[in-house]
Amino acid sequence: MTNESDPDGLDAAKIACRSEMRRRLDEFGEEDRRIASARLVDRLVASDLWLQAERIAMFVPIGREPDLRSAIATARSSGRAVLLPRSRTEPVGIELVPLGDSDPTTLPRDPLGVPSPTGPAVDPDGGSAPDLVVVPGVAFDEIGGRLGRGGGFYDRLLEHLRRTVAPPTVIGACFACQQVVEVPRAPHDQVVDFICTERSLDGPLPPRTDRRRS
Repeated sequence: MTNESDPDGLDAAKIACRSEMRRRLDEFGEEDRRIASARLVDRLVASDLWLQAERIAMFVPIGREPDLRSAIATARSSGRAVLLPRSRTEPVGIELVPLGDSDPTTLPRDPLGVPSPTGPAVDPDGGSAPDLVVVPGVAFDEIGGRLGRGGGFYDRLLEHLRRTVAPPTVIGACFACQQVVEVPRAPHDQVVDFICTERSLDGPLPPRTDRRRS
């Protein structure tokens, strides 16, 4: 029987994929995540993408996301600007806020529970957009498809950043167990240009125009 509110079964497929990722992460213990996060960061900060960037947007982990805090420390020690996401409700979406001298381990949490700086957000259209954006995700596929938590926050952010004069390179950061053959996604769901795990840094992936869902 067809669900009239989800005729293509996309919502159901996303729910099923998120459930499978929870199961996989349940089997990937805390010590496994710690070791894998360190290996992921080693790959990330050694990449040309990282070395060529001056302004890097990253994230402080929530739940069982990869821990990039050592990458944040590396960026700051090398003089790179670090931007972190902060959710907003009007309009709904994510804005990027400079971390500055704040301690990423003691940041206050935004309305969605994400650790975020408290200062003013940058204006991506005013020349302060990042060169490199590292995003979390629930699952990623082999052509850069990304499945998030379901709010569309990062999709809106990436869509905006990609309309700026100098669109950033986008890296999806996840554990290898979060990679799947195909992520269920709609035409408006944003893809990433590279995927970094504890095992590899893959990319550049096909041009975004070649990865559209009909």
